[in-house]
Amino acid sequence: MYFWDDHKLNTLADADDVVGVTRKINGGENGLAHRKELLNKANGLLGMLELAG
Repeated sequence: MYFWDDHKLNTLADADDVVGVTRKINGGENGLAHRKELLNKANGLLGMLELAG
């Protein structure tokens, strides 16, 4: 939590800026394709939950 707060990752995460978050955490874009895939899946699941609610 300290790292997340100290590096102000909430702003990037709220904007779905997976590239920015990856760069701040890894210093580059290692694993970026996989993270984008996971973000898309998570957003799809959250969208389904909103429709059901």
